[in-house]
Amino acid sequence: MQSLFLSILIFSMGLGITQARLLQNDVTGKETVTLNFKEACMLLGHTDLLLVDLVGRDQLDCMGRTIKIIDSCLKKKEQGFLKASVLDKEVVCEYGKQVILSLSCDERDKHYCKDPQKSCEKLKELFAKNLNLMRQAVVERSEGKVLNCFFDTSK
Repeated sequence: MQSLFLSILIFSMGLGITQARLLQNDVTGKETVTLNFKEACMLLGHTDLLLVDLVGRDQLDCMGRTIKIIDSCLKKKEQGFLKASVLDKEVVCEYGKQVILSLSCDERDKHYCKDPQKSCEKLKELFAKNLNLMRQAVVERSEGKVLNCFFDTSK
């Protein structure tokens, strides 16, 4: 059983978040869609696909044309899009209606709590791409300060 206090490594390009202690990542109305590599390419109009290869962590080579896996997920369904990843030679698209994130502001990560709006916007790019940031707050709990971010599909 996974502990509620997950220590995760968040890889991001230019987002400024490299490692943080994520206490909560709850998704309401979660839906997962998987696409094989050829389906992902075909969604973006590429045909005659003899070979499709993974390029890096987030792109596919569709017979000489490179696509971002996120674009295939957005083409499949845009509303409620959370994130895209690759697992076992398939593109995994995750969707949801609401996301609640809680991040520890312990000694190592206290800088996330200095600007809650900015930190939640960065987390949105990783966990709730097409949702709207509704509220953010830094609250005091028994384990210390915690940054809470609430995302929703509503405007």
